[in-house]
Amino acid sequence: MCRLLSKVKLKVDYNLSLEHSKSSRTLDTLIIAPDADALQLFVTDRENSYDRNLRSTNHTPEFQFHYLSPRWMLSLHLPVRFADIKYSEQRYDVVHIRRRYTAFEPSLKINSNKGLAFTYTLSQANPPMIYLTGFYDTSNPLKIMQSATSLINKNSHSFMLNYAHTQAEKIRNIGVQSHFIMVQNEVTLQRLYDASTGVTTFLPRNINGTYDFLLRGSLSQAIDRQKHFVPEIITQMGLTRTVGFSGLLADEAVMRTSMKTLNILGQLGIRYAARDMVFCIHVKGEWLHGIPSSSSLVDINPYRFCYAANALTPLLWGVQFNVNCSFYTVRGYHEEAMNTNSVVLNLSLSKSFLRRKNLTIKFTGFDVLNNIRNIRCSVNTNGRIETWSNSLSRYFMLHFVYKFSTKEKSNKI
Repeated sequence: MCRLLSKVKLKVDYNLSLEHSKSSRTLDTLIIAPDADALQLFVTDRENSYDRNLRSTNHTPEFQFHYLSPRWMLSLHLPVRFADIKYSEQRYDVVHIRRRYTAFEPSLKINSNKGLAFTYTLSQANPPMIYLTGFYDTSNPLKIMQSATSLINKNSHSFMLNYAHTQAEKIRNIGVQSHFIMVQNEVTLQRLYDASTGVTTFLPRNINGTYDFLLRGSLSQAIDRQKHFVPEIITQMGLTRTVGFSGLLADEAVMRTSMKTLNILGQLGIRYAARDMVFCIHVKGEWLHGIPSSSSLVDINPYRFCYAANALTPLLWGVQFNVNCSFYTVRGYHEEAMNTNSVVLNLSLSKSFLRRKNLTIKFTGFDVLNNIRNIRCSVNTNGRIETWSNSLSRYFMLHFVYKFSTKEKSNKI
């Protein structure tokens, strides 16, 4: 026992994090019947215009225990986070909210010298503060957002079990990854639809039952004596469950809804490398099967395919040419707008100069065909969700890179 304890190391740590963010929105509303002497037709919509201010402070003392042996490595972290969040929002009135809580967020990591690794993590997060103000957001008259001051923090349990094996002589790599994430007190938006007016009201609520499971395996190995050709196979299966609440305004009861999504992915590719040339091609297929709990919703069965090729080869005068071309296709959605085709092309030219090749000039073209979309569509228990993001479309860039070498010259005798 004493010999075991002698290998355990104790470490005490402390972390302080500070965050400050601001956001604002100004909306105008039209005066329906303005006076004859009115100088303007629009006035500020004080109910939906806001100024938000968020300040959060987190003090995290932590005890760490580390154990190391020839076969095993164990790391246990026991942090206690003291959170203090101050939030203010000004509309037609000013609301100040302060939320304090203590979160115990332990984590455990176990690694073996045979490539096996296990990780467990518990994390806690407060609900979005904008849901706690008591305000109504009617900026979209067909989608009214309410708030709920009784929301509690959510807890996330994450389990990961991985295995990795590498054999350098045969360029063989075997990997198996799995994870399971369970969320308690997840914040979801209850959807209440009024069929007579077409207005949907959303109310944030806590709910249990959300989880995510993933199992992934990969294998790659050289198949020729010169080890130029390396094929790769990847398979993946995932199961996700999302939950929510929905109902009609005329009904007294609100139904608990859920969506189970089965995801199966397969990828087959091959890589050829010889001297300064590298060529890669791969084909990836993915199928999703979504089963809603409500009989009023239909199952979804979309599938996606990706065909990609990449080449890196030298040209004349020491110029390196790199090109990547991918073709994406999505099918199976009931709405044709979500069934898309796109071709993405990236390329680059580079050349190194000087005696030690310290200076490199590189020209890059990203999304040359200008086909990358900044809209992602998904379907879950709350319906169809479109996510719009800011992304750089087609652009070209010229790089100048100089590498400083600190190695001393060796004097040959």
